[in-house]
Amino acid sequence: MAVTLGESDASAKGRAQKLKNIMTDFTHQLSKSASGWMSRFTAGNRFQEMAIRLPFFNQITRHYLRDLFGLMTGFVGAQVLAACVELDLFTQLRGGPKSLSALCFPSKIKPREAARLMQTAESFGLVKINRRGDYALTLKGSAIAADPGIAVMVKHHARLYQDLQSPLALFETPMPRTELRDFWHYTDPESAATEDKHSLAYSDVMAASQPMVIDAVLAGFPFHHHKRILDIGGGHGGFLTRLLSKVPELEATLADLPPVADDAKAKLANTSVAQRIKTTGMAFRVDAFPPDHDLITMIRIAFDHPDERLEMLFSKAFEALDSGGRLLIAEPMASKKRSRAAINGYFDMYLLAMGGGRLRTVEEFASLLRRAGFEAPRPHKSRTPELISLLSARKP
Repeated sequence: MAVTLGESDASAKGRAQKLKNIMTDFTHQLSKSASGWMSRFTAGNRFQEMAIRLPFFNQITRHYLRDLFGLMTGFVGAQVLAACVELDLFTQLRGGPKSLSALCFPSKIKPREAARLMQTAESFGLVKINRRGDYALTLKGSAIAADPGIAVMVKHHARLYQDLQSPLALFETPMPRTELRDFWHYTDPESAATEDKHSLAYSDVMAASQPMVIDAVLAGFPFHHHKRILDIGGGHGGFLTRLLSKVPELEATLADLPPVADDAKAKLANTSVAQRIKTTGMAFRVDAFPPDHDLITMIRIAFDHPDERLEMLFSKAFEALDSGGRLLIAEPMASKKRSRAAINGYFDMYLLAMGGGRLRTVEEFASLLRRAGFEAPRPHKSRTPELISLLSARKP
């Protein structure tokens, strides 16, 4: 009797699964057909005419037209911002409102053109005009004035804009040489492994843009559970200096290319944590990671490398860690949230121009970590997930 019931149950389950498969396929085809019909309908002239004419659809249409115009004018806003940064206008206005005549402009920029620039800066929300006709900072402008790293990154983006002049060329094989690929020289597989004349220049850019990232990392991970930390690509030591000041029991090793490590050693010499930080020069693609650490950090290191190189770096970290130690990566990571779509697109194009890595999801990073031998990858909360996400994994 039990056998008969078992056979009956199996048969019923088989029929139920078959019906479920049929319904899933039907739903998929219906959705696909509906999506195709909707695309054809909304792209038709009749719908577009109706959308402009009818009040409800008119509001929706105008919303999307504004979004489209925003895409088209984005480069203009970026260039106006670059002009304001180059003229140091945000610093000039930091002390309070000023008249046009009180602002410093190069002699080649006449008052009429200076007024036009300020008017354009106002239209992009960078400055505002008070009742007296003087110019003052908006909240957006104040943020730029308060953080010198923003100005550094704005100037750096001139390289990206140069590369984007021929956007389709970035998708060609082989990709032509780019400004960003030359600047971030280590992403080039043909670059020198141990000596990099560009390394100090890009380390300065990284250091200038790092404070907000450091805040998010320090707030999101329990560093007090660890004793010895190895920071891969530690640059000038800004992250380790802040970390060791916050967690007195930590000892640290900073690893970076030899010229960067030498520069970091000199910069760290007069800090209060100098005795607790060792610096070591190394080429990540060639040298093994220094051993005897229970935590390894990679802050904005992983996402600008291809999968095969990243898996190699994770494997080296796995070998260097103590048993039970953790690897922490802090990177911009792809998200399916609509609010993050523009950020995803930006990093995709930036990394494409670099010619190295790509934007990855948390799941993709976790898969690479497991392939390197790590277990239990888990995300940590970030204050600014738009800029940095945190993921750690344990060595068994």
